[in-house]
Amino acid sequence: MRIATVVAFVFALVGGHAHAQGVVTQRNVSLGMAKTMAEAALAECASKGYHTSVAVLDRAAQVLVIMRDEQATAQTAEMARRKAYTARMFRISTMEFQKRTAEDPGREAQRDLADIL
Repeated sequence: MRIATVVAFVFALVGGHAHAQGVVTQRNVSLGMAKTMAEAALAECASKGYHTSVAVLDRAAQVLVIMRDEQATAQTAEMARRKAYTARMFRISTMEFQKRTAEDPGREAQRDLADIL
């Protein structure tokens, strides 16, 4: 009887674990939405006299869109990508990231990670 109880318990654990391995659904920005976001950001910058670049990443920090104003310098596209990557990885604005890493000596090394701006 005791063995049957142990076997039933093991099957219950395995069965519960197998059930938890279903398909995971995640929400992500579509390419169309990414283009709209990038175009709106460039238009806003242009209205203020800034010639820059914009990068939009998905939830996995992969580039969906990079757009550069015709008058923006070449490095702005890479800077936009790294800025977007930093914001996505740390889930805060790059201004807040700079503030946190400047105030906390324990976080200084985060600024030296690859692709962080």
